[in-house]
Amino acid sequence: MVKKITLVAAASVALLTGCSAEVVPGLSLNSAPDYGNRGDITVSAEILNGSEHNGYKAQTGKLRIFQDGQEINSAEQSLEAKTNYYRLTSTDNHELAGKVIQVAVYADNPNDVVKCGIKVTGEEEPVHHVEQAEGKGAAYCQVKLSSGPFQLHTEESGQSEHH
Repeated sequence: MVKKITLVAAASVALLTGCSAEVVPGLSLNSAPDYGNRGDITVSAEILNGSEHNGYKAQTGKLRIFQDGQEINSAEQSLEAKTNYYRLTSTDNHELAGKVIQVAVYADNPNDVVKCGIKVTGEEEPVHHVEQAEGKGAAYCQVKLSSGPFQLHTEESGQSEHH
């Protein structure tokens, strides 16, 4: 069931954004302690089981990330039993303005509550874009980087360029 939801979400994004888009070379996700600083694109993912009355317990699952409907293969993450944060980075300073970043989070147990978020902070505006979603077994969210130029941190420098 969860895999079907994820595949349907990915397929619908591919249809909406078109199949001609190319994934920016060198995109990857790196573990992060929190939502980060200006110039960052940070993804959060959380999987919970239980209820408000009995208390929630963190669970495990997977996170997949897409750019313009195409999966970034090297960026799939196994989620630990906690709130997980990841920073989107690149090996080169490729332009991302106009690109759509999508996140699919799915639980190992389809009955778990899944939450995902994407936060894009600009150099001049504290929060540039933000999107959050919640679902049962899976959650999906996306942002479009509408203004630019927008370049990610490179893995080597740790610096972003957003003008």
